[in-house]
Amino acid sequence: MQDLRLFCDIAQLGSISKAAQKHRVTQSAVSQRIRHFEMRLGVQLLDRSVRPFQLTSAGDLLLKEGAGLIGQYSDLIDRVTALEPDLGREIRIDAIYSAGIGPLRSLAKAFQKRTGVEVIFEFKRPEEVADSVRAHRCEFGIISYPKRWRDLKSKALRNERMALVCSIEHPLARRRKIQAKQLNQVDLIGFEKDLPVGRSVRRYLREQGHSGEFVSAVDNIDTIKSMILEMAGVAILPSPTVRREVGAGLMKVIALEPVFERPMGIIVAPKTTLPSAAQEFFEILVKEAQTGADQSRPNPNVRRVRAR
Repeated sequence: MQDLRLFCDIAQLGSISKAAQKHRVTQSAVSQRIRHFEMRLGVQLLDRSVRPFQLTSAGDLLLKEGAGLIGQYSDLIDRVTALEPDLGREIRIDAIYSAGIGPLRSLAKAFQKRTGVEVIFEFKRPEEVADSVRAHRCEFGIISYPKRWRDLKSKALRNERMALVCSIEHPLARRRKIQAKQLNQVDLIGFEKDLPVGRSVRRYLREQGHSGEFVSAVDNIDTIKSMILEMAGVAILPSPTVRREVGAGLMKVIALEPVFERPMGIIVAPKTTLPSAAQEFFEILVKEAQTGADQSRPNPNVRRVRAR
């Protein structure tokens, strides 16, 4: 439903950038979500060969029928949640782009099926997540490298193992592990250097004798994953964020030596009492982090580097 809402906003506004502003995400993230939506449906919705873009026949049909479906869905949620008014009809959570959109949405879908409460995620840059939590525009936020802020409280989730990721056809896909100092001969795609994860990856590489430079740098993980698949790219990513692609046989995760991790956490505004549904989902995230299948525990035989 979120992708349908996004598409309808793009079509009605006639602009990807305006839709990005409305949803408080980057234009590149919107473009990637729509491309993935088209791939999932198996049809082209936007004709991008003309400027401004035009709706295809499939896109025109989806807009006409989809707008009505969104209204019906919202009405249904209102009527269902009215039966349990103390739960609240929806939860709003802001998260960084590299928090793992797929796994988060899977948890949200299961939660909604069980409780009837919709979990709405907005994916943003780290500073935007913090600002949104401060302004109480969301119940809580999910970020990497949580700091000690005066006006925010944080709860540690887990340390995510970082790994070298490539397509299954890439020559490196035959490797099970690789020394970071060997990456000088590899053209790497990375995160922008003003992002905490971008700074941390560059610092890690420099400490291992790498220049810390990239052939391309972007601000969201979906674009990096698309570049890995479509351009035979290679990147250092949190291993949990590519589980789906690895499971589908599209990508290969190669262990980095020395081990490199990034900390993840939840941030909330101080003196805030979360609604019961938000508190329940908060606890689900913490439990999932403690018991999930994330391969983040360090190998005692390998030197460990803690992301800073």
